[in-house]
Amino acid sequence: MRGKNKDVLVLIPVYKVNLSDSEKKSLERTLSVLADYPIAIIKPESLEIQLSSLISCYSENAKVGMISFDDKYFESVKHYNRLLLGKEFYQRFLDYRYILICQLDVFLFTDNLAYWVSKNYDYIGSPWPVEEEKKFLKAARKSTISWWYSITYLLNRWLFNKKDYSIGNGGLSLRKVKKSLFIVKTFSMVIKKYKLNEDIFWSISAPLLNPFFRVPNLKDALAFSFEKSPAYYYKMNDEQLPFGCHAWEKYDPGFWKKIAVMKEFLLFAAMNTF
Repeated sequence: MRGKNKDVLVLIPVYKVNLSDSEKKSLERTLSVLADYPIAIIKPESLEIQLSSLISCYSENAKVGMISFDDKYFESVKHYNRLLLGKEFYQRFLDYRYILICQLDVFLFTDNLAYWVSKNYDYIGSPWPVEEEKKFLKAARKSTISWWYSITYLLNRWLFNKKDYSIGNGGLSLRKVKKSLFIVKTFSMVIKKYKLNEDIFWSISAPLLNPFFRVPNLKDALAFSFEKSPAYYYKMNDEQLPFGCHAWEKYDPGFWKKIAVMKEFLLFAAMNTF
C-alpha cells in the first residue's frame, strides 16, 4: 500500500462485488488522479474481491491494498457511522498522518492532496447549505452535552473567530488520524449515545467538544469539495473547480453535465440517470 506519499492513505469503501457504471467511473478516476499515493479498499470481511482484476481494469500505476472490517459495519448507514466513530477504525491507520475517504460517488478534478495535507486541518469535508448547518447544530446540541456546547460555542467565536459549522460532508473527507483517535477515545461516552451521522459529529460536535479541533472556514472548504448546491458554490468559489465533488448524480446533475472534464470522463450522454 506504500506509494510515494506516506503522509496520507486514500480509503475507498467497497461493500459489493458488482459496481454500477458510475461507481466504476468514480473508482477509475480516483485511482488515476491519486496514483502516486497509497490506496486501500476497505470492505466487509466476508466480501471476496479479486483485487488484481478489479484494479487492473482501471489503473496500471496505482498501489492498492485491501483492509477488511467486521461485516456489521457495512449493514446500514447507522452501522457505517459506528465504524467511523470508533477507535478500532483509526487505530488501523496510525502509520499515516491522514486518511482521505473517497466513496464511490466521488469525482476528483485534480491532485492537490498534498496541499490539503499541508493545511494541517483535523477534518475537511464539503460544506452544507446554511439551513442544514442550523438544523445540524440544533440536533447535535441535543445529542451531546448542551451546557458544554454553549460554553465552547462562545469560546470558538471569541478566541478562534469561528462562526460557521458547515464543514462538512464525509463522502469525500480528509481526516487527521491521531487527532481523530484522540477525540473518539476522549469522548467515547458521548459517542456511545450519539444518534446523528458521523460527519455531523466531526464537523459540528468535535469542534464544540474540543475547541482545538481544527476544521476549515467556508472559503477553504469550497476549494476542497462541493456536494449540495454545486452551481451556487461554484460561483462562490470564483468559478473554480474544487479538489473533488461528492454525490454528483444526486445533487444538480444538470450543473455537472456542463463541466467539460466530467462530461468527457463520465460520458453523461450514455448514463440513464441523465
